[in-house]
Amino acid sequence: MDFRFPPELAWPLAVSLAFPLTLFVAARRRAWRERNDVRFFAAAVFQSALLVIGAFALAPEWRPRSAGDWLCGAMLWLAFMLFYLEVWGLMSRGYTLAMLIVLLRSPRPLSAAEIAREYRGGAGLGWIMEHRTRGLQAAGVIDKTPAGDVILTTSGAWIVHAYAAARAAFGLRNDA
Repeated sequence: MDFRFPPELAWPLAVSLAFPLTLFVAARRRAWRERNDVRFFAAAVFQSALLVIGAFALAPEWRPRSAGDWLCGAMLWLAFMLFYLEVWGLMSRGYTLAMLIVLLRSPRPLSAAEIAREYRGGAGLGWIMEHRTRGLQAAGVIDKTPAGDVILTTSGAWIVHAYAAARAAFGLRNDA
């Protein structure tokens, strides 16, 4: 049995491990500062191009030789992307972790009301609801009446029914 790491996977591994550096560079783009999704997507597209173009620039013994080599390299890269996406999601949308940052920055213990008030640099917990509402409206799942009330769109209702059915099918708690 041969346990050596295949040289055809060295480049996909190197590109995968370098992805946080690409995200670091993407975070410096002023135009993307408020768009975490665009930053991650742009970094992933750049890394995809680097993976493919770079593979052709490698010495012949390091290049993928077959479709299987390309698929294994792609699967390795995609596994890393899934991991990085999960970590990115926690860092960019980790509301509970952000509450802990409020506690870390405070010189004294805080009540729940004080944490809520200081959340997001003083924007408060209402920021979460406003942020989520804007995202759902942009996705066309909800709309707002002229009075500012939130209503479910037809496509939103279909999505909610599918979501509720999936939760019931998998035995997940209904917290709503």
